[in-house]
Amino acid sequence: VFADKSDLDFYEETIDLGLSHLMSISGMHISLLTTFLFWVLRKIFYFEKPVNIIVCIISLIYLVIVNFELTVVRAILMVVLSIFFKEKKLLFTKLDILSMIGIFLLLINPKTLFLLSFQLSFMISFTIQKQTYN
Repeated sequence: VFADKSDLDFYEETIDLGLSHLMSISGMHISLLTTFLFWVLRKIFYFEKPVNIIVCIISLIYLVIVNFELTVVRAILMVVLSIFFKEKKLLFTKLDILSMIGIFLLLINPKTLFLLSFQLSFMISFTIQKQTYN
């Protein structure tokens, strides 16, 4: 849940058993977390704006807790930017937002392009978004 690899014996055993992918944090986990947060907070708050602000703050705190893991950065930026653009009534598709995030991450560190996690994360996200809109 927190991308902690301090227990190396356990981590290495999960790799040996081929189960390490079960322990990784993905966009689906972030989606489930934010969906749950939206559901709970909408029962507490009547207006959408405080819910959006709280979800963004909790998401960014979680990003710090998991030490800015690349796939989590992509997923949380998707959530935060989607909320921001919706609040500002700017019409961007999820593919537009995904492209902005990719460019942003590459501007920060161009070597990110050669990381397998970057490539797979964006490829999977692109495929899911493309399937959603077609």
